[in-house]
Amino acid sequence: MPEILLIVLGDEGIEKTWGFSTTQSNEAANRALRSRCPKNVKFSKSITARVGSAILTCNNGPGDAQRRISHRLGLPMSRGQKRYHAAEQKRNTYSQRHRRSPSTQTCRLQQDAKTCRDKVKRRQQAQLPSDYKKHQLDDSSSSSDSISNGESPEKRLRRSVS
Repeated sequence: MPEILLIVLGDEGIEKTWGFSTTQSNEAANRALRSRCPKNVKFSKSITARVGSAILTCNNGPGDAQRRISHRLGLPMSRGQKRYHAAEQKRNTYSQRHRRSPSTQTCRLQQDAKTCRDKVKRRQQAQLPSDYKKHQLDDSSSSSDSISNGESPEKRLRRSVS
């Protein structure tokens, strides 16, 4: 066991895994793969192409990816297709910049905080005071009622009849 820990936590292991990077790129690639290659669908031959297309789109954007695929396959593109792919790439670039801008992130955080506050407020309003008391559903002849009220069941019965 100490040898295994040294492999992972030793000087060489730490040097190999040391870096100022995050796993977000891996998560983005996995998300793209899940959207293009869902687990509930069986692909006979196209899975390799789908994976390649998903990664190419993640790395270059949708417009540039389509242009590269067409160029690589030797397919001619009309002016309208080129314009469409350029516009698609521009929209994608704009939406990425917009999502990452500080003002958008601030607005998103403020909206999330407001949503949390509203949920807490709704929960507090939904919590009505309960009129339940301990042993209220117990049989009236039980000894716990007489102990809790300090009154015998016979006295309670006489009081309720009169």
